[in-house]
Amino acid sequence: TVEHSAQPGTGKQNGTPVNLVMHTTETSHVIPKLRYPSNFQCGEGRIVQHIKLGESGDAVLTYDRDCIGIEMVGFSTIGLWLPGESTLGPTVALVAWLHSEGLINTGLKRPYSWPDVLDRGPQAVTTYYRRVTPDKSGVYGHVDLAGGNSHWDPGSFNYTEFFKMIQQALDGGDEMAYVDF
Repeated sequence: TVEHSAQPGTGKQNGTPVNLVMHTTETSHVIPKLRYPSNFQCGEGRIVQHIKLGESGDAVLTYDRDCIGIEMVGFSTIGLWLPGESTLGPTVALVAWLHSEGLINTGLKRPYSWPDVLDRGPQAVTTYYRRVTPDKSGVYGHVDLAGGNSHWDPGSFNYTEFFKMIQQALDGGDEMAYVDF
């Protein structure tokens, strides 16, 4: 199910395609109206679109106009993780769609050779070594972005497995990704 909430964007995006930034809600449920909205939120078997395509969200401060953000219902962890199926299924379907429609640069790779597991803590500081400007095509985590940011979500997200699931959906191996969403 795709739902829409009427939250205004902070302005036009700088272009299409843009980079993708992954977040976590740090809750066990969908939040109907986000204080600092990303473009989308996935969880409870649904996709919620908070911001119209082509407009920027308000979740990563300096770089909102350069990305599309997805909030995943779930909790960041230091250990390698993926969300439960009610969040993972909609997220895979959404990223596969954004990728296939050319709305993001890619949904299939990271911009740098960072390990999936967050290392060299502390991570929730503005000086974390992985903080960069989103200058390369790829899927970023909020933890990866500079600009005064001290967030560490989505934690040690298992991008390797996530990208395999997206590729499978793109190859037609997981038709349910599109049928359900």
